[in-house]
Amino acid sequence: MKKPTLSRISIFVLVLSTLCFVQAKDSFAKPPRPRQNHVPGPSFRHSPPRPYYHRNLPWGCISLRVADMLYYYLEGTYYRETPSGYVVVAAPRGALITTLPQRNKVIVYDNTDYYYYNSTYYVKQPTGYTVVTPPPSVVSSNAPAVEAPEKTIVVTVPNPNGSYIPVTLQKYSDGYVGPNGEFYPDYPTIDQLKAMYAKSSAIAERPEPAELTLDIPNKNGSITKVKVTRTKDGYVGPEGEYYTQKPTIEQLKIMYAKN
Repeated sequence: MKKPTLSRISIFVLVLSTLCFVQAKDSFAKPPRPRQNHVPGPSFRHSPPRPYYHRNLPWGCISLRVADMLYYYLEGTYYRETPSGYVVVAAPRGALITTLPQRNKVIVYDNTDYYYYNSTYYVKQPTGYTVVTPPPSVVSSNAPAVEAPEKTIVVTVPNPNGSYIPVTLQKYSDGYVGPNGEFYPDYPTIDQLKAMYAKSSAIAERPEPAELTLDIPNKNGSITKVKVTRTKDGYVGPEGEYYTQKPTIEQLKIMYAKN
Protein backbone atom coordinates (compact mmCIF):
# COMPACT_ATOMS: atom_id res chain seq x y z
CA MET A 1 0.00 0.00 0.00
CA LYS A 2 1.30 3.43 -0.95
CA LYS A 3 1.67 6.07 1.72
CA PRO A 4 -0.22 9.31 1.11
CA THR A 5 1.95 11.96 -0.41
CA LEU A 6 2.83 15.18 1.37
CA SER A 7 0.58 17.27 -0.83
CA ARG A 8 -2.51 15.20 0.01
CA ILE A 9 -1.74 15.44 3.75
CA SER A 10 -1.39 19.22 3.46
CA ILE A 11 -4.77 19.56 1.74
CA PHE A 12 -6.46 17.37 4.38
CA VAL A 13 -4.99 19.47 7.22
CA LEU A 14 -6.09 22.70 5.53
CA VAL A 15 -9.71 21.56 5.10
CA LEU A 16 -9.88 20.29 8.70
CA SER A 17 -8.54 23.61 10.02
CA THR A 18 -11.15 25.57 8.03
CA LEU A 19 -14.03 23.50 9.41
CA CYS A 20 -12.81 23.95 12.98
CA PHE A 21 -12.53 27.72 12.49
CA VAL A 22 -16.11 28.01 11.14
CA GLN A 23 -17.52 25.98 14.04
CA ALA A 24 -15.63 28.06 16.56
CA LYS A 25 -16.86 31.31 14.98
CA ASP A 26 -20.50 30.14 15.09
CA SER A 27 -20.20 29.11 18.73
CA PHE A 28 -19.13 32.65 19.68
CA ALA A 29 -21.75 34.43 17.52
CA LYS A 30 -24.11 36.80 19.26
CA PRO A 31 -27.45 35.28 20.20
CA PRO A 32 -30.46 36.55 18.24
CA ARG A 33 -32.10 39.65 19.66
CA PRO A 34 -35.52 39.05 21.17
CA ARG A 35 -38.40 40.22 18.97
CA GLN A 36 -40.05 43.35 20.26
CA ASN A 37 -43.62 44.35 19.73
CA HIS A 38 -43.79 47.06 17.08
CA VAL A 39 -45.48 50.21 18.20
CA PRO A 40 -46.57 52.22 15.16
CA GLY A 41 -45.55 55.81 15.15
CA PRO A 42 -47.74 58.73 14.18
CA SER A 43 -49.30 58.56 10.74
CA PHE A 44 -48.51 61.32 8.28
CA ARG A 45 -50.86 60.19 5.52
CA HIS A 46 -53.13 63.18 6.06
CA SER A 47 -50.38 65.78 6.34
CA PRO A 48 -50.68 68.58 3.79
CA PRO A 49 -48.40 68.10 0.80
CA ARG A 50 -45.18 70.04 0.91
CA PRO A 51 -44.55 72.46 -1.95
CA TYR A 52 -42.07 71.35 -4.57
CA TYR A 53 -39.07 73.61 -4.92
CA HIS A 54 -37.17 73.97 -8.17
CA ARG A 55 -33.46 74.58 -7.93
CA ASN A 56 -33.53 76.48 -11.22
CA LEU A 57 -36.27 78.15 -13.22
CA PRO A 58 -37.45 76.48 -16.44
CA TRP A 59 -35.74 77.84 -19.51
CA GLY A 60 -37.63 80.74 -21.09
CA CYS A 61 -39.18 82.24 -17.92
CA ILE A 62 -39.78 85.98 -17.93
CA SER A 63 -39.80 88.20 -14.85
CA LEU A 64 -42.89 90.15 -13.77
CA ARG A 65 -43.20 92.74 -11.03
CA VAL A 66 -46.67 92.98 -9.46
CA ALA A 67 -47.34 95.16 -6.40
CA ASP A 68 -43.61 95.45 -5.69
CA MET A 69 -43.24 91.65 -5.74
CA LEU A 70 -41.14 89.76 -8.26
CA TYR A 71 -42.68 86.81 -10.13
CA TYR A 72 -41.50 84.58 -12.94
CA TYR A 73 -43.84 83.36 -15.67
CA LEU A 74 -43.82 80.65 -18.34
CA GLU A 75 -46.74 79.12 -20.32
CA GLY A 76 -49.48 79.90 -17.78
CA THR A 77 -47.43 79.03 -14.67
CA TYR A 78 -46.14 81.55 -12.12
CA TYR A 79 -43.11 81.13 -9.81
CA ARG A 80 -41.72 82.92 -6.76
CA GLU A 81 -38.19 82.73 -5.38
CA THR A 82 -37.75 81.44 -1.81
CA PRO A 83 -34.68 80.50 0.28
CA SER A 84 -35.40 76.85 -0.62
CA GLY A 85 -35.70 77.49 -4.35
CA TYR A 86 -38.41 78.49 -6.82
CA VAL A 87 -41.99 77.44 -6.07
CA VAL A 88 -45.19 77.51 -8.17
CA VAL A 89 -47.73 80.05 -6.88
CA ALA A 90 -51.19 81.29 -7.82
CA ALA A 91 -51.39 83.90 -10.56
CA PRO A 92 -51.15 87.39 -9.01
CA ARG A 93 -54.04 89.74 -9.77
CA GLY A 94 -52.93 92.49 -12.10
CA ALA A 95 -50.12 90.56 -13.77
CA LEU A 96 -49.80 91.48 -17.46
CA ILE A 97 -48.49 89.00 -20.03
CA THR A 98 -48.18 89.53 -23.77
CA THR A 99 -49.58 86.17 -25.00
CA LEU A 100 -51.60 83.22 -23.70
CA PRO A 101 -51.16 79.50 -24.39
CA GLN A 102 -53.26 78.32 -27.32
CA ARG A 103 -55.50 76.01 -25.27
CA ASN A 104 -57.16 78.88 -23.39
CA LYS A 105 -60.96 79.09 -23.40
CA VAL A 106 -62.96 82.19 -24.26
CA ILE A 107 -65.65 82.89 -21.66
CA VAL A 108 -68.37 85.51 -22.05
CA TYR A 109 -69.93 87.18 -19.03
CA ASP A 110 -71.77 90.51 -18.88
CA ASN A 111 -70.60 91.43 -22.41
CA THR A 112 -66.96 90.87 -21.41
CA ASP A 113 -64.66 88.24 -22.91
CA TYR A 114 -62.67 86.37 -20.28
CA TYR A 115 -59.79 84.07 -21.17
CA TYR A 116 -59.49 81.00 -18.96
CA TYR A 117 -56.32 78.91 -18.66
CA ASN A 118 -54.74 76.90 -15.82
CA SER A 119 -57.42 77.99 -13.30
CA THR A 120 -56.73 81.66 -14.07
CA TYR A 121 -58.95 84.29 -15.71
CA TYR A 122 -57.57 87.01 -17.96
CA VAL A 123 -59.00 90.07 -19.71
CA LYS A 124 -57.47 91.29 -22.96
CA GLN A 125 -55.73 94.66 -22.88
CA PRO A 126 -54.10 96.69 -25.70
CA THR A 127 -50.68 95.44 -24.61
CA GLY A 128 -51.54 91.88 -23.55
CA TYR A 129 -53.66 89.94 -21.03
CA THR A 130 -54.24 90.89 -17.39
CA VAL A 131 -55.00 88.46 -14.54
CA VAL A 132 -58.39 89.38 -13.04
CA THR A 133 -60.82 88.16 -10.39
CA PRO A 134 -63.07 85.34 -11.68
CA PRO A 135 -66.54 86.52 -12.76
CA PRO A 136 -69.55 85.33 -10.67
CA SER A 137 -70.65 82.81 -13.33
CA VAL A 138 -69.08 81.82 -16.60
CA VAL A 139 -69.99 79.96 -19.77
CA SER A 140 -67.38 79.27 -22.43
CA SER A 141 -68.08 79.25 -26.15
CA ASN A 142 -65.09 76.97 -26.85
CA ALA A 143 -65.53 73.31 -27.67
CA PRO A 144 -63.78 70.94 -25.24
CA ALA A 145 -60.64 69.01 -26.06
CA VAL A 146 -61.17 65.85 -28.11
CA GLU A 147 -61.49 63.22 -25.40
CA ALA A 148 -64.06 60.79 -24.07
CA PRO A 149 -66.29 62.21 -21.32
CA GLU A 150 -65.70 60.83 -17.84
CA LYS A 151 -69.42 60.60 -17.05
CA THR A 152 -72.85 61.98 -17.93
CA ILE A 153 -75.01 63.98 -15.52
CA VAL A 154 -78.69 64.84 -16.00
CA VAL A 155 -79.84 68.04 -14.27
CA THR A 156 -83.54 68.89 -13.88
CA VAL A 157 -83.97 72.56 -14.75
CA PRO A 158 -87.20 74.36 -13.74
CA ASN A 159 -89.16 76.31 -16.40
CA PRO A 160 -91.00 79.58 -15.71
CA ASN A 161 -94.37 77.82 -16.09
CA GLY A 162 -93.63 75.36 -13.28
CA SER A 163 -92.63 72.45 -15.52
CA TYR A 164 -89.15 70.99 -15.75
CA ILE A 165 -86.70 70.11 -18.51
CA PRO A 166 -83.83 67.61 -18.27
CA VAL A 167 -80.40 68.93 -19.29
CA THR A 168 -77.63 66.41 -19.93
CA LEU A 169 -74.08 67.45 -19.05
CA GLN A 170 -70.89 65.63 -20.00
CA LYS A 171 -68.04 65.72 -17.49
CA TYR A 172 -64.55 66.18 -18.92
CA SER A 173 -61.20 66.51 -17.20
CA ASP A 174 -61.29 70.30 -17.38
CA GLY A 175 -65.00 71.08 -16.99
CA TYR A 176 -68.53 70.30 -18.21
CA VAL A 177 -70.14 70.48 -21.65
CA GLY A 178 -73.85 71.19 -22.17
CA PRO A 179 -76.21 69.94 -24.92
CA ASN A 180 -75.51 73.01 -27.07
CA GLY A 181 -71.75 72.51 -26.88
CA GLU A 182 -71.16 75.27 -24.33
CA PHE A 183 -68.34 74.72 -21.85
CA TYR A 184 -68.43 75.31 -18.08
CA PRO A 185 -65.04 75.33 -16.29
CA ASP A 186 -66.88 74.54 -13.05
CA TYR A 187 -70.11 72.66 -12.33
CA PRO A 188 -72.85 74.94 -13.72
CA THR A 189 -75.46 76.46 -11.45
CA ILE A 190 -79.19 76.12 -12.00
CA ASP A 191 -79.33 79.81 -12.94
CA GLN A 192 -76.74 79.27 -15.66
CA LEU A 193 -78.69 76.35 -17.09
CA LYS A 194 -82.00 78.20 -16.79
CA ALA A 195 -80.61 81.09 -18.83
CA MET A 196 -79.85 78.72 -21.70
CA TYR A 197 -82.47 75.95 -21.50
CA ALA A 198 -85.52 77.04 -19.51
CA LYS A 199 -88.68 77.29 -21.64
CA SER A 200 -92.04 78.93 -21.13
CA SER A 201 -93.79 76.21 -23.12
CA ALA A 202 -95.61 73.48 -21.22
CA ILE A 203 -94.10 70.89 -23.56
CA ALA A 204 -91.10 70.58 -21.32
CA GLU A 205 -91.76 68.01 -18.61
CA ARG A 206 -90.04 66.75 -15.49
CA PRO A 207 -88.15 63.52 -16.30
CA GLU A 208 -90.15 60.44 -15.46
CA PRO A 209 -89.13 58.83 -12.15
CA ALA A 210 -87.70 55.33 -12.07
CA GLU A 211 -91.09 53.92 -11.04
CA LEU A 212 -94.52 55.09 -12.16
CA THR A 213 -97.78 54.23 -10.43
CA LEU A 214 -100.78 54.53 -12.76
CA ASP A 215 -104.46 54.30 -11.82
CA ILE A 216 -106.26 51.80 -14.08
CA PRO A 217 -110.09 52.07 -14.00
CA ASN A 218 -112.00 48.83 -13.52
CA LYS A 219 -115.42 48.07 -15.04
CA ASN A 220 -117.08 48.28 -11.63
CA GLY A 221 -115.81 51.81 -11.10
CA SER A 222 -112.93 50.93 -8.79
CA ILE A 223 -109.26 51.64 -9.43
CA THR A 224 -106.32 49.23 -9.77
CA LYS A 225 -102.91 50.72 -9.15
CA VAL A 226 -100.26 49.41 -11.57
CA LYS A 227 -96.58 50.10 -10.94
CA VAL A 228 -94.37 50.40 -14.05
CA THR A 229 -90.55 50.54 -13.86
CA ARG A 230 -88.64 52.76 -16.25
CA THR A 231 -85.51 51.24 -17.80
CA LYS A 232 -82.86 52.60 -20.15
CA ASP A 233 -84.76 51.52 -23.27
CA GLY A 234 -88.40 51.44 -22.17
CA TYR A 235 -90.77 50.34 -19.40
CA VAL A 236 -91.45 47.04 -17.64
CA GLY A 237 -94.81 46.16 -16.11
CA PRO A 238 -95.63 44.12 -12.97
CA GLU A 239 -95.91 40.88 -14.97
CA GLY A 240 -92.56 41.47 -16.69
CA GLU A 241 -94.09 42.74 -19.92
CA TYR A 242 -92.03 45.27 -21.85
CA TYR A 243 -93.12 48.57 -23.41
CA THR A 244 -90.87 50.52 -25.75
CA GLN A 245 -92.59 53.74 -24.61
CA LYS A 246 -94.52 54.84 -21.55
CA PRO A 247 -97.61 52.56 -21.59
CA THR A 248 -101.01 54.15 -22.02
CA ILE A 249 -103.99 53.53 -19.76
CA GLU A 250 -105.64 51.55 -22.56
CA GLN A 251 -102.62 49.25 -22.84
CA LEU A 252 -102.59 48.57 -19.11
CA LYS A 253 -106.36 48.06 -18.97
CA ILE A 254 -106.03 45.02 -21.24
CA MET A 255 -103.86 43.24 -18.66
CA TYR A 256 -104.84 44.73 -15.32
CA ALA A 257 -108.42 46.05 -15.45
CA LYS A 258 -110.82 44.00 -13.30
CA ASN A 259 -114.54 43.35 -13.72
